[in-house]
Amino acid sequence: MGGHTRYGWVHSTSTWDSFNTCSLNGPALGQPYGNVNRAELAIGFGYSTNWSLTTAPTSGAVYIKDFGGQTCLTNNGNGKPLSVVTCTPGNPAQQWRVP
Repeated sequence: MGGHTRYGWVHSTSTWDSFNTCSLNGPALGQPYGNVNRAELAIGFGYSTNWSLTTAPTSGAVYIKDFGGQTCLTNNGNGKPLSVVTCTPGNPAQQWRVP
């Protein structure tokens, strides 16, 4: 998912999309309720782990949007943490390839 990561990601779908590390039982990618502009591993309670995928303009790419659908998971560059900020149409840092 989007370059090199330390973990393998497992994508699952139901009402929402979710991303877990290594297996469906691994920690999920989430947003802390106290700081929804961050994305981190949700270990414990206090996280939203609900995401939705929408088609991006680049062939085969998607936007990973938060549960409200207004903000997108954003790659801020090598060695920098991910963020969840306002979706910008065509922004390549917000376009992901999810198998």
